[in-house]
This record gives sequence, C-alpha cells and structure tokens, in this order.
Amino acid sequence: MIECLIALGGNIGDVGDTFAAALGRLAAHPDIDISAVSRCFVTEPVGEDAGAPYLNAAAALSTAMEPARLLETTKEIEISLGRPADHATWAPRSVDLDLVTFGDLVLEEERLRVPHPGCWYRRFVLDPVCRIAGSTRHPAWQLTFDQLRERLMARPLPVWLDMDDRRDRIAEWSGRFPEIEWVADPAAVEDCGLALPGNPRPPDPLVDVLTAATGSVELAEEIPGWPERKSPTDTSPGSC
Repeated sequence: MIECLIALGGNIGDVGDTFAAALGRLAAHPDIDISAVSRCFVTEPVGEDAGAPYLNAAAALSTAMEPARLLETTKEIEISLGRPADHATWAPRSVDLDLVTFGDLVLEEERLRVPHPGCWYRRFVLDPVCRIAGSTRHPAWQLTFDQLRERLMARPLPVWLDMDDRRDRIAEWSGRFPEIEWVADPAAVEDCGLALPGNPRPPDPLVDVLTAATGSVELAEEIPGWPERKSPTDTSPGSC
C-alpha cells in the first residue's frame, strides 16, 4: 500500500457535507484506506473568477491503486458530487480532490503531475496537510510540509522576482500585497519567502501564486462524521 495525501476544496453548496460524501466514497473503495483527516479551513479565493471563500481540508490515505487509477477515481467522485468534467482552473466548484503526493513518486505526465506542482506555495493546501502530516517530505523538494509552510509565515514575506520587468511588476502589485517585502537580492529568500518564477515554474499566474501564499487562511469546523485525526506516521510536534 502506498501512502498518499489528498487536498479537498470547494465553495458551492454545503461544502462540509460534500467533503464527507467524498471521503465516504473514497473509503468505500476496496483499494483505499483513509488514515487521517484534517479540520476544514476557510480560505481566500484565488483567481478573478473563483467566487466566494472556500473550505479546504486534507486527507491521508493508503492505496494499492496505480497513480493514474487513483486520479481517475477522484475525478469520478468529483463528477458524481456535481463538479463538471470540463471545469476551469479557478472556477467555483462543489468539490475538488487534488492528489498532492503519491508516496515518494515524482511524476510528470500530461494528465498527472505528482507531487502536485502548486502544493508548495498554496496555504490552502499546506495548512490542512500540516494538521495531519506535517512531517511528510515533499518528494522533489526534500522539505517537510511543515517546513514549506513555515517558509511562508514571515511577515513581511520576502519575495524575489527574477524577471526583466520586475520593477513594473512590483509597482503593479505593491498595493495589492502590502504583506510582501520585494527584496533586491535572491539571498534574502534562502531561509524563507519565495523566489519567483522559480524552477520549475509554478502552474499558476504569478499574481495567483502570491494570493495563494499570502491570502487569509482560518481554521474552521471538522468535516461532519470525520473527526480530525493525524496520520499514524506523522512525527510533527503540533497542529497548524
């Protein structure tokens, strides 16, 4: 069995009940065992068309399935719970089930990339994951999820923009992101903060990366019927 992390998100309907239904359908699969579930977080929407604030959560599971089949299973559950198959990236949704990690696998395919390419800067993924599996290491970065989250917690948050038009971008974004310090030296983000666009380049527009890294993230209720419990393999000292 391979240990995996799944991120849940949604902002249409009774999202907590939808999360519960999604977890129930995952747990009912003969090749999936859910070992941990986080509380929900209320998070700032990312993207101009994302709609209302979101609920986000995370789950840890073990599976005997291949990565592509697990992805297919999560997409089937999304559709069964009201999410269109042809959804836009940041469109409002009833539920989103993202595969964050699949054991230590690092995979780059057209339909599947693991670890999830946006998980390292998305607080709406990191905070729920750190509630249950903060000591899990990002297979490509070799930092724990606790460490990835901690890099984003400094205020002001140092950000190095490695681009020719950095002055124009800073002038454009300074008013929108007052919690960011636009540093003039990449060495300033060695221990915390962000170097953008970075390598590999994030899958999201840079303004959405900054929103996901600095936006509001507030701890909320448990998923109905799914009390929060940490992964049995987690060795992190506490909850986020």
